[in-house]
Amino acid sequence: MKKLLFLMFLTTFINLASGQNMVQENKLWNVVNCLNFGDCATESYKLLGDTTIGVFTYKKLYYTLDTTLTNFSMIGAMRDDLNKVFYHNFENEFMLYDFSLAVNDTFQTTQYWGNPVEMVVLTIDTVDNANGDHRPRWTFNSGEQWIEGVGSLYGPINVDIYQVVIDLYYDESCCFEDDVLTYLNPNVSGCIVNTVGIDLIDSQQIVSVYPNPFSLSALIKLNYSGSHTYEFQLLNITGQKVRSINHIKSGSVVLARENLPSGLYFYRLFEANAPVATGKIIIK
Repeated sequence: MKKLLFLMFLTTFINLASGQNMVQENKLWNVVNCLNFGDCATESYKLLGDTTIGVFTYKKLYYTLDTTLTNFSMIGAMRDDLNKVFYHNFENEFMLYDFSLAVNDTFQTTQYWGNPVEMVVLTIDTVDNANGDHRPRWTFNSGEQWIEGVGSLYGPINVDIYQVVIDLYYDESCCFEDDVLTYLNPNVSGCIVNTVGIDLIDSQQIVSVYPNPFSLSALIKLNYSGSHTYEFQLLNITGQKVRSINHIKSGSVVLARENLPSGLYFYRLFEANAPVATGKIIIK
C-alpha cells in the first residue's frame, strides 16, 4: 500500500513539474533546421515578460535567426496549466503538451498553422540530461519525443512537425536553463549550426518579412547592396513550390497572398542559384 501511494505521489509530482518547468524565463532553445539539399540554419527561442490574452496570463515567446542571439522578435506567447502547455499566436490558442499522458494514451491537438496532430504514447522512461539530472521522456508512435522542461526534440513549438514538413528538417540542438546546458543533441555538431552561406552569417539577417503572419500581403526586405540578384521561393508544408519571384534587384518586394490558402509556409532566398536564407511565413 505504501509503495502504491508513493508511486501515485511520484506520478503526480512528475506531471505537475513537467508542465510548470516548461514555461519559464530562464530558458533558451536552439533549433537547427536543414533544407533537404543540406543547408542549415539555427532558430533560437526564449521567453521574456508577461502578457495577458483574454483571461490568461502568458509568457511572451521570442524568436531569432541571428546567431549572435540578439535581434529577437515576439512571435507568440506560452502558458502552462498544471500538466499542460499552451501556445498562442495572437490569433488562436493551441495545446502543445500534455505531460499527464500515460502509455497507450492518444494525444490530439492542432499545430499553430492548422494541421491536426494525433499520436499515441509508446513509452515513458527517463533520460540523463547534459547537467546530470534525470527527466521523464515521452516517446510517441510518430517518432516524436518530449523531455520534461525541454519539450519536443523538434523545437518548443514544433510538436510533431515531421508529420507535415517534407523538405525541411528540424532538430533541437540544445536547451539552456539559467545559462546552464540541460540538453545537447548528440546528432548535431553544435548548439548553433549555420551553413547557408557566409553572406548570411556576416549580415546576420539578409531577409525579413513584415507583417508575419499576414492576411493580404507582406513586404520582403532584403539586405541589398546593388550587386545582388535574388530569387524568392515560397513552399507549402508538403515541400511544393507555390510561388516564385525571380530577378529581384532591389531592397524590397511585395508578396501578395492572391489565392494562397491559410497556413504555414517556408521560404528560400537564392543568389546565383545558391541558397542564402530560409524562414517561415504564416498566412492567416
